[in-house]
Amino acid sequence: MRREQKLLLAFAAIVLIPVSIVWFVAWPLIHAWHLPVVVAGEMTEPGERVLTDSEAKNANLWLQSHTTGWGPVGERPPAMGKPPHKITPNVVLVMKSAEKEPLIVSLWRFDHGSDVMGIQTMVNGPFRMQSYKEADVTDLLPEDVRVR
Repeated sequence: MRREQKLLLAFAAIVLIPVSIVWFVAWPLIHAWHLPVVVAGEMTEPGERVLTDSEAKNANLWLQSHTTGWGPVGERPPAMGKPPHKITPNVVLVMKSAEKEPLIVSLWRFDHGSDVMGIQTMVNGPFRMQSYKEADVTDLLPEDVRVR
């Protein structure tokens, strides 16, 4: 192999290896997440009740319009430690698709900062997290839990 060929091969390796690593790490975070279409659900926090059809429809519209920007699978929710440091979600919606696939939406509200939302696609499964301002999640939530 000639010197020019070795230099060209080294240049290609120096450029392509980091680019491919960045691409495969970043791509899952920037592409749209295909969430199942939810048709029914229930609210388990702050109180237990079945969502109305319009509340389930509003939740589905919100979820289908917010499919990007979620963190990687396996993120830890806010302070999921042991008491007294454990913070439980303020709102939990357990949604079901037409195929009975679960979609669990948990919302942690904070007075002096963004609210944190986590989505699980299986019961006790890993979270994907994202932060939102309170006004951004209003359409997702049922009327009775919109105001703190």
